Amino acid sequence: MARRKETIWQKDFSLGQVRPEAQERDDIDLVARSVKEGLNCVVLSTGQMEGRSGMRFLNETASSQGREVDLGEGRVFDLHFVPSGLILYDSNNTVEYTGNITWTAAPKKWGIYTFDEISFWVVADPDSSSILIGSQHFPIQALILNEDGSWSFGEMAFATGLAGAIHQSYWRYNETVSIQPSARTGAITVTASEAIWTAAHEGMAIRYQNREIILGTLVSSTVINATVTEELPPTYDITVSSVSNYQVGEAVEHSVLGGQGIITGIAGSVITVMATSRYDGFDTVASPKLVAPNAAQPISAVAAAATPAATVIWEMQMQSPVHGYAGYAVRHLSRVFLCDFPGAPQAFAASVVGAINDFKMGSEDADGFVDTVGADSGGTLRFMASVEDLLFLTSKGIYSHQTRDGSAITPATIRPVRFSRVGCASVEPIAVDDGCVFVDAVGQRIYAATLAGDIYTKWRAEPMTSLHPQLIKDAVYLGATSSGSENAESFVYVVNSDGSVALGQWDRSNEIISWLPWETDGNFLSIYQCFGVSHAVVDRTVNETSVRYRERFDKTLVLDCAGEQAPHLNGHIASVYLDGWDLGDNEINGDGDPIDADGNVIAYPDHDETPQIGLVFRKCLTPWRRKSMRTERGTLEVKRQVSLKITVQDSHQFEINGELFGAYRIGEDLTKPPPLRNEEFRTTLVGVSSSDSIRICQNRPGRLRVSKLGIKVVV
Repeated sequence: MARRKETIWQKDFSLGQVRPEAQERDDIDLVARSVKEGLNCVVLSTGQMEGRSGMRFLNETASSQGREVDLGEGRVFDLHFVPSGLILYDSNNTVEYTGNITWTAAPKKWGIYTFDEISFWVVADPDSSSILIGSQHFPIQALILNEDGSWSFGEMAFATGLAGAIHQSYWRYNETVSIQPSARTGAITVTASEAIWTAAHEGMAIRYQNREIILGTLVSSTVINATVTEELPPTYDITVSSVSNYQVGEAVEHSVLGGQGIITGIAGSVITVMATSRYDGFDTVASPKLVAPNAAQPISAVAAAATPAATVIWEMQMQSPVHGYAGYAVRHLSRVFLCDFPGAPQAFAASVVGAINDFKMGSEDADGFVDTVGADSGGTLRFMASVEDLLFLTSKGIYSHQTRDGSAITPATIRPVRFSRVGCASVEPIAVDDGCVFVDAVGQRIYAATLAGDIYTKWRAEPMTSLHPQLIKDAVYLGATSSGSENAESFVYVVNSDGSVALGQWDRSNEIISWLPWETDGNFLSIYQCFGVSHAVVDRTVNETSVRYRERFDKTLVLDCAGEQAPHLNGHIASVYLDGWDLGDNEINGDGDPIDADGNVIAYPDHDETPQIGLVFRKCLTPWRRKSMRTERGTLEVKRQVSLKITVQDSHQFEINGELFGAYRIGEDLTKPPPLRNEEFRTTLVGVSSSDSIRICQNRPGRLRVSKLGIKVVV
């Protein structure tokens, strides 16, 4: 009996390149809407697949990534960190500003590190025209755009109070150690109960009962000179009728004058009290009592102690060369939030509302404060994200604090609630229109934190790479397009440790997630959006020399690292392309022009368009091999693949299993470039069994868009 022939059509590639195990599932939509390979391609919102854009060379760089900083009113810049400081570019690729600092030798630095080990964070504040820059290794730096258009750069100055106290965040790093100042004012010494002081503490601030002391020169590991900024609270020796039922550490109160304090010592009938409120509210008038939780005895005498009491209730500035600095920061609801402190892994600090450099700690709604995630499962608070709510991403779970209903964040109301046990890796997450995308703690999977639900929406962590895990290989960087991008589609860029990229596309309305692999002649370090266009930092080898380039994706280009002239490719063999003409590969001279074997600059065809000189990147599309066919008689086994039909739009020449299509045809004008093809091509698949793959490639510069495939099979 003669075999029946059927055509299997594929018009939708919206699932991208899924995991290879899917090859046995051609009976389901998973295979019908995906490909085995889609190298250097993107999926259009209509489901078709086309080759990615090329990249335009901008400049050589020593940075590994760029950051878009938007100060409002059109003041948008591309910020890059280099070993000697920072460089700010404007949208015309002109250097706007260069700031000088040797990051590995920054003043007040913490730890020993190399430049490549620094994880920078950036927060832009349009209200103050300031850009804050930080890392765990050095104090927060501020890059400020002044009213006259000039820039200022240096360590951020915290706001100060009327008495001169520094408005910064504090933390109890030494909870079991007590300190005792020698006096309440002026030049003093501070004695610790354990050996904690080092030369690194000199110049730091501590707080004794919320009053600031600036540490001075080191005397010993237990004693350090200091200067009182704010007069310290008094300490009283209070004589009572009986000390029974009073305990050290208890809070007490004067029954008449309302003075409040904490018991720091008991000797005989004398109780030593460090005042904490209403400092002058301790006296013997009107037969007062000293009220404690379990005692209330009459006071017979009150005397001011010679020196302030020793206490464990004291704090040290949260960021310092002793304990490190905030490893990450984000701006949310007019506050700056700091987190990822080396010495306080679950803590975060919030600034005063509307002030980026004021972290005055207090209990009022607008005050700054310090709190912790309070995770029972432990873990490090690595990142925070400003989306509809404030998200807290830890190494062992994700938390949220709701603000989307208009609620403010105050010292009294902050309460992160865990919604996922998926931990976050030390790769900076990226905010997208629908939430936040992050790398899981293992570094092999990508998740999205999104709001879900119809009546009551709540956060959840959705896996984004369940069907595409083979494309994620120790992710080291995340980037994304956002509103204002030149692309109709939204992309997520995952840079792997091997320099390859996984391109993610997410259509939540249709519950479609697509991933495709990208590569270039070199290694991607980052891909990020700036000025509405995606940029990349790439390590390349040019003329046997390692170089690092900053490049911009450009829809008009079909080559990478390209330019009209390419002096950056001096001595390298590069490709030359002119509006459809592939002019071959040539060595590039010092002026950036292609030359022949005799060193002469090659002549271009007479044409009005601009040439492109750059590096070729291959585009490959491999549909799944078909093992079965669904017909009206049921699912039948495919015996053999007979032919392929492929419909392309606005495409240059390409290959199917090595056979060339779309090139010049007989009778076409050779003085003009080959036309873009908008048609269906057909090829016979000689010797192609049901288990063989069909590879559609474009190995030379050009455009390629595939709208439909039809594989004729014998069943």
